[in-house]
Amino acid sequence: MTLYSVLVANSALQTVDCTGIAEITVRELKKLYPITESTPTQSWHLMDDDARVLHAADESAFENLNIFEWNNPPYDLGLYNEKPFVYGIEGNWGPQF
Repeated sequence: MTLYSVLVANSALQTVDCTGIAEITVRELKKLYPITESTPTQSWHLMDDDARVLHAADESAFENLNIFEWNNPPYDLGLYNEKPFVYGIEGNWGPQF
């Protein structure tokens, strides 16, 4: 069984993304992490420079608050909800959250 945190509403809500995860090009990623003795060759060094990837400065980004409009909500949510707007909530439910 999977647990989801969901907000539902009659009207659109503001989304929040405190993760710092951004979509950037491989070219930009190569500038951030050039090949050096401390940064060995990675699989994305072989990718096309114009390819777009998701980048986070570190793993803590996955713990930060993210409230997003859920265009493809979990299966059977319709059995519990009749409101037109569905939002997913992600992050670490710690004191800062």
